[in-house]
Amino acid sequence: MTVMRPIGFRSARHDVRLATQIAARLGAGWQCLAMRREGWASATFTGARHHLVFAGAPDADRRGADRLARGIAEIDFALRHAFVADAALSDRHQDAAGWCRLRVELLVIDDA
Repeated sequence: MTVMRPIGFRSARHDVRLATQIAARLGAGWQCLAMRREGWASATFTGARHHLVFAGAPDADRRGADRLARGIAEIDFALRHAFVADAALSDRHQDAAGWCRLRVELLVIDDA
């Protein structure tokens, strides 16, 4: 029997930890603009899908975005009582003024 739990404080802490760890990989000139999460469950697991949007100023280190795009699936995120089962850079856009926007989506599974 699967017990459904509401998304709570633990998932909110995951938002901050995920954003901090991704921002550190991106490097200077990047910041997290938005975080959103939605509950997720399968027959055996519960967790949440996390959607994060990052913005890079025109002078931001673009190599960080390239590294993230190439290696996001291999990042070993440090989370308490949870793990990242899936991670993807779902959108990357640069406007005419040089601002870059990244959308990152992660599936976090509760481990306890």
